[in-house]
Amino acid sequence: MAEEPDPAEAFALHIPGHCYSKKNHREIHSNRRTGRRFLGKSDRLSAYEEYAVFEIRRQWRGRPTLMGPVRVALKVWWYRAHPDALGPAETVYDVLEHAGVVKNDRQLIPWGTPAVERIKVSSPEDERVEVTVEAEA
Repeated sequence: MAEEPDPAEAFALHIPGHCYSKKNHREIHSNRRTGRRFLGKSDRLSAYEEYAVFEIRRQWRGRPTLMGPVRVALKVWWYRAHPDALGPAETVYDVLEHAGVVKNDRQLIPWGTPAVERIKVSSPEDERVEVTVEAEA
């Protein structure tokens, strides 16, 4: 079993609402200039990422971007069962990069097993994501 985060060094970030998976929220788009088709983000995923970046920046305000390896633990509260555990992690890792918490999402090291802890809730209003980050010494 993985060791628990040290509250003095770890920082918890909260994103209210349903977390959309990058793997399951893609749409076919067409390039206006060439007419070629490509897979792009759905409107729901784009809106979620924009909202999540806003929430993380608000909570991370005043802290520097982490440059070295960063341990990260994810807890996802789901209303409906979601078989894909790593899809939400991919979304949240990108949000952490865009929000300026880390320089690059390749710095992130999953903390514990499983990489994403999933918790069932009784209503959609209770859905949320908790991200705990800690720079490695």
